[in-house]
Amino acid sequence: MEQKIEEETLFKGIFEASVEGIVVADQQGAIVKANAALEKMFGYERDELNGKKIEVLIPQNLRKKHTGHRQNYAKKPEVRTMGSGLDLWGLKKDGSKFPLEISLSPSIIDDKKLVVAYVMDISKRRETEIKLQQSVEKNTAILQALPDLIFVVNKERVYTDVHSSNAEILLAMQEELIGKSIYDELPETLLPKVKKVFDTVEETQQSELLEYSYERDGAVKFYESRVVPKGNGDFLVVVRDTSDHKEAEQNLFLKDRALESAANAILIVDATQKDMPIIYANEAFEKMTGYTKEEASGENCRFLQKEDRQQKEIEVLRKAIDRGISCEVELRNYKKDGTLFWNQLTITPIKNEDGKVTHFIGVQNDITTRKKEEILKEQSSKALEMIAKHQSLKKIADHIVKMVEDQIPKAMVSLLTLDKPNKTLHKLAALKIPKAFSDGIEGVSIGNNVGSCGTAAFLKEEIIVSDIETSPLWENYKKLALENNLRACWSLPILSSTKQVLGTFAVYHEQPTKPNPDELKIVVDASKLMAIALEQHETNVKLQNNQQELKSYADKLEDKVRDRTNELSESIDKLMQVNSQLEVQIEETKLAELKALTSQALYSAIAQHFPNGMIAVVDNHYTIISLHGEDLKRLGLQKEEAEGKSVDTISQFTKDRIDRIKQNVRDTLAGNHLSEEIEINGIDYSLNSIPLYSGQCTSSNESELAQSKVKS
Repeated sequence: MEQKIEEETLFKGIFEASVEGIVVADQQGAIVKANAALEKMFGYERDELNGKKIEVLIPQNLRKKHTGHRQNYAKKPEVRTMGSGLDLWGLKKDGSKFPLEISLSPSIIDDKKLVVAYVMDISKRRETEIKLQQSVEKNTAILQALPDLIFVVNKERVYTDVHSSNAEILLAMQEELIGKSIYDELPETLLPKVKKVFDTVEETQQSELLEYSYERDGAVKFYESRVVPKGNGDFLVVVRDTSDHKEAEQNLFLKDRALESAANAILIVDATQKDMPIIYANEAFEKMTGYTKEEASGENCRFLQKEDRQQKEIEVLRKAIDRGISCEVELRNYKKDGTLFWNQLTITPIKNEDGKVTHFIGVQNDITTRKKEEILKEQSSKALEMIAKHQSLKKIADHIVKMVEDQIPKAMVSLLTLDKPNKTLHKLAALKIPKAFSDGIEGVSIGNNVGSCGTAAFLKEEIIVSDIETSPLWENYKKLALENNLRACWSLPILSSTKQVLGTFAVYHEQPTKPNPDELKIVVDASKLMAIALEQHETNVKLQNNQQELKSYADKLEDKVRDRTNELSESIDKLMQVNSQLEVQIEETKLAELKALTSQALYSAIAQHFPNGMIAVVDNHYTIISLHGEDLKRLGLQKEEAEGKSVDTISQFTKDRIDRIKQNVRDTLAGNHLSEEIEINGIDYSLNSIPLYSGQCTSSNESELAQSKVKS
């Protein structure tokens, strides 16, 4: 990248810093671009020549002839000097004229044939040539000051004098050439061209420019020779080594082609001008944005932002420009047709020899695909979060619809839910779908050939209709769709985890089109998200219904418990009477109490109040003092084996049941009367306990009556 930027900088430097004027024109003669040297040469302001005809730089009396030359050149363009046999003049903005030399180089850029012209103001040289003709003495002084080789050739085409500012070269040339024919030292391939030039100058008495090259000392050298008539039959030949100039031209051409061939869009702005206008844009920029170079030229880069100026990255970019430093930002930009694209922009300042920023180079990369993927992941995560938080189904659906519409250009998304009993589809979310269309398909029955959605729900498969007008699936709804400017519809069934249809997910377009693989994947993933939301919604609805049923059952159960509690209260009253008698006996004697407690008659009397259960007396050490009741056998208990043993040894009870019995004993001995329902071996019992104030407690169980009616 650094090498590329250096090459681009070199190209710009060559173009703008060249002392020669450079102008680029198309085949119709319209000026595309001129460098600063040419604009200064002709007296024009920056970019003032852009778009004008090239003839504006030529005197009025020569324009018609020049137009003909230009048209002939367009038929057979080649790298050459313009104006063979002509005396070229330029016309400045102020109307003054001056002599020119012009070299032409054809080029093809963006499939457009262009011509690059290198223009030199030869006013000073022309003055020099005139003075050479008028005064040998002045000529000699001037010749010594010039860096070129200059020869004097007589009418017999023999060298009579040679001049050079390099003494060593001058001496060698004098020894080798003076007195010899010009044809003796030239390669045979050049002889016809040289002879023609001299003959033409002799005939027209006008100067001629000859460009040629030949191999010398193992390298190809390029030269430019101007043959000037002296008026006395002799010729003055001024020779310049243009090898460096040719190399610069080639490098300039290569740099220009490199910029045009770059995959990234490249802009160059002039930092010395107000509002930093664009002065260069390559072909990739045109492809990326849809704007032509001419449309972008002169604009500030912010025109790509349209009205979307509230981006924090813009401030980062502005500060970097103010400081004259490089930076990279990611911006929302807009193409000529209004389409949003994400632009990864890198700017690099170009400074002059004084360290002042004169230009900025902007390299642009379209990262829309990557940004959309990032945004899609964020929005999908948000949708899952909304589902996890049990937000409303409508809110989740609207979010997913907008997510897909943001990802697929010009998409309009519809979410329909399926009424399973009636097999009809109903609108859940359709942010951009015309209301008239949504109302027209509301409650449509699913089935084969029922548009995209009805068919997708019926067949449980995706239905892609790229052109509604020609699709047989839309025969009954075509008129409604077309009236609402809907021309394409891609529909997917929303399936539950058990492959049951929950609804449909549809994408509409105003133009016939079909999805690309990336777009189809977005719709598939979004439909799966919506399936999660719909399944959760159905589960929530079922849960709410179950809760209502449970509440109704609980209310009924509460009534039953209340009735049973009343019955239990009667039994408890009887137990309390017995307990009262026991307390009296305790006061008389503990021994009498123990006998009374262990008396079979006592427990037989108590057990009569619990004919469908059992009654046990347990002391504070969890030892079973006595055990009675009709349900002992049903519970797998034997009176003889259980009495006198700890509840921990009762194998018929689970550890959890034993722990629960101990807790009941502790709670009862703490003075609490227990009354609750428990289940043992699949049988419902009502558990009641009362303290006997002798370190023991009584607990009773009563079995469930017929028809599952619990009776206390």
